[in-house]
Amino acid sequence: MKLLKFNIHDLNFILTFAGFAIFTSITDTVSSVVYRAFALIVAVLCIHVSGYRFRHLPTALKLFLGLMLIVDLKTGFHLISETTVYTDSRNLALLFMFGVTLVPILAFASGFRKIHWQRCLVVLEVLLVFTILMGYTSSLSIDDSVRMSLNARQSTLAFGDNSGYLFLLSICLLNYSQSIVRRQWLWVWKIFLLLAIALSVIGMARAGSRGPVVSALMGGLFILVTLRLKKQFNVSLIIIAFVAVFGITTASLERFAPVLFSRMSSTIDEGDMSGRDILFAQAIQKISDNPISGDNPVIVLSDGFTSCHNGYLDVGVCLGIFGFIFYVSLSIWILISLITHRSRIQTMPQLFLSAMFFLSATRAMTGANFVSNPNYALCIACACVVVSQLKNEQSRQRIAITQKFYQVKA
Repeated sequence: MKLLKFNIHDLNFILTFAGFAIFTSITDTVSSVVYRAFALIVAVLCIHVSGYRFRHLPTALKLFLGLMLIVDLKTGFHLISETTVYTDSRNLALLFMFGVTLVPILAFASGFRKIHWQRCLVVLEVLLVFTILMGYTSSLSIDDSVRMSLNARQSTLAFGDNSGYLFLLSICLLNYSQSIVRRQWLWVWKIFLLLAIALSVIGMARAGSRGPVVSALMGGLFILVTLRLKKQFNVSLIIIAFVAVFGITTASLERFAPVLFSRMSSTIDEGDMSGRDILFAQAIQKISDNPISGDNPVIVLSDGFTSCHNGYLDVGVCLGIFGFIFYVSLSIWILISLITHRSRIQTMPQLFLSAMFFLSATRAMTGANFVSNPNYALCIACACVVVSQLKNEQSRQRIAITQKFYQVKA
């Protein structure tokens, strides 16, 4: 029962990636506070058992963590020093920045070499299927004209994002099925993955969010051009089916997911961005007003906090034009590195984590914020690790994620 043999670094990875969505699907809202505390304790323990070692990390990961630390410290200073009547919302923002996002990412960086990647991703697949299925069944009573949410504590965006994660993960697992399960269970596993893909497409459609759909398609296209010829057939059928659902059969989409159809149509026909263009303009104005020193990227509201809904502009607002250029340059370098070295991708975890970078980079343009989104930060950190391995970066300690990460050949 190797799937049951987890270490604390495996647990931290799963909790950071989708733990809150999974937990809130099975319990009430009060217990979510207990979960946050538990996840933070796990992250701190990961850092402790790793000996607080961050010196021999891949260069790209060091740069990203340094950027995160600077942005969070500077944003935290702004939040503490600025006067606001919404102190609860300000404290919530600080909690998400440091306790929910920064500490778990540091924990991942300190122990990513000890993660059993393939085992974690198989377990994550099952948990995501459970989470999306719970969200879908709990929302069946909702009228089709209303966007579905994952649960009482998760938004419609979370429903769409987690469905996108499931879509990409299922494709990767499907194309490496023979190396994951025994031969006698292969057909059962493939049927399960095909049903998971169908569930993910339904989830993205009923969530009514455009960002997850476009982002998942970008990740899927990267998988398509990366897989070897003998495996492109399966993924090609999946991509074609995905495009067909959201592009060709527009009449069916209008009946099944009228909210998504309406939002897609308004974006294509009228350029509607649901108010994000206003937030983008405000962020650009903040950068123009403070091009060197930067400003506070977090907007504190009476019922919570938000940002400009663009991860790149978040960094620009916080660190000015030079911070914006640095982060965009780092993202472009990762993107180009993954594309140019895609022929070296030989394992399912490498393929999935690379595809997740394309999903996250796209989502950062339309919805993911930089300072308080652990999923987004984790995907960028994982991409830094994959790029370093693909480029065969030499350092005092060569990158080795674990033997399991490399032994599954395409």
